[in-house]
Amino acid sequence: MRRWKRFAHAALVISIIAPAHAQVTTAEHDNDHIVEAERAFARSLSNAFQAAAKEIDPSVVHVRSIEDREITRRDWFGRPFQDRILRSGMGSGVVISNDGFVLTNNHVIEDATKVLVKLADGRELEAGVVGRDSLRDLAVLRVQASGLEPARFADSSEAEVGQWVLAVGSPFGFERTVTAGIISAKGRSLEMPSSDSSGYDEYIQTDAAINPGNSGGPLIDLDGRVLGINTAIFSRTGGSVGLGFAIPADLARAVYQRIISGGSAGVGYLGVRMRALTPEQAALLGVPGGVEVVAVEDHSPALQAGLQQGDVVVNFRGHDVLKPDDLVNAIQFTPPGVEAPVRLIRDERPRVIQVQVGDLVQAEAQKSGGQYIELLGIAVVDASDEFDGLQVVGVSPDGPAARAGIQADDVLTSFNDLALDEPEDLDRAIARSAGRVADVQLIRGRLRGRTNIRW
Repeated sequence: MRRWKRFAHAALVISIIAPAHAQVTTAEHDNDHIVEAERAFARSLSNAFQAAAKEIDPSVVHVRSIEDREITRRDWFGRPFQDRILRSGMGSGVVISNDGFVLTNNHVIEDATKVLVKLADGRELEAGVVGRDSLRDLAVLRVQASGLEPARFADSSEAEVGQWVLAVGSPFGFERTVTAGIISAKGRSLEMPSSDSSGYDEYIQTDAAINPGNSGGPLIDLDGRVLGINTAIFSRTGGSVGLGFAIPADLARAVYQRIISGGSAGVGYLGVRMRALTPEQAALLGVPGGVEVVAVEDHSPALQAGLQQGDVVVNFRGHDVLKPDDLVNAIQFTPPGVEAPVRLIRDERPRVIQVQVGDLVQAEAQKSGGQYIELLGIAVVDASDEFDGLQVVGVSPDGPAARAGIQADDVLTSFNDLALDEPEDLDRAIARSAGRVADVQLIRGRLRGRTNIRW
């Protein structure tokens, strides 16, 4: 009897333990399934990153800029002496056509006297600068090479916050580096526009690591398509802190098309100061958004067309205007001279007026009392008493002067050895020039240099 009781007790213990063991085994089995599912998801994301990186890799280039020029400095006693600047910079770029066009940032090649492009297959070739847009910080290069694979571009207007993206380029010179992150924000402003002469872009913000050397490289989606051109970071240390900014692909392509279309298309100008409608104002007018005109500049296309303070612009040349950057971009990408319809609300009533778009650089010349030299795409005024020459007050972003590296605030002292004292001197110097190239001497800051300008 006791033996049975012992057996029965053992059986009871077993019967109690066995179900508990079965539960533990089932839990571990379920956990294994969860872990494996998570691994499968991670592998699928990893595979997507790999496929996107492989897709864009043949189209990404390393850009090296070299500045080698003679300048005139002055010693402590004010005596001039010749010196030489020799420095280099680096960045990235993306092949945009199979006939050699490469898109990069303007600041990557801004002061370069020579630009070298290293392709994915290791070839390093000297590139010509086709055109530059300093306002949008974009430049188009061209290399003579075969076997190029242009990148595919996405519609950046369809990009979504939270979407996975990859940044590709040469951070700190480490070529073909790929980093991953998400789109953190869209339409990010680094400078809030208050007038249509503001330089402005609706940046895509990302937390993908972007560092010096990434500039000009592509920001891509998981299909390997270009969503933007990496151009800026916000950092207190100089390195990535997860705040990177890319020029949207749609804007970059528009600049590219304008540059390769030939010559200087100019930058559109209307002549208004503006501010965004508040949600309450928009609701009162029954519109989703708009831009209120707070001032109209004298002698401007806006004034001539009859735009008034208090007008609310809701559409410009077929482009809906919800906020100031919408209007800035629409105006600046309209070629000067084009008649553009402007839909607005005045005294709570809708109306349409026609405005002939002006040229931004020419307007800057008029404001400063200077002269616009259309052939060179440059606006100049008499320099200050400190220097003899002509001070540059505006440069068309894709004109001959911009391609020669001339910048606003430079002082031009001679043109093909002809001294420049007043704007009319530059007109005369151009007329006397043999051919369509000139040697220009200039002062930038406290340094003297020279460049060749072709038109």
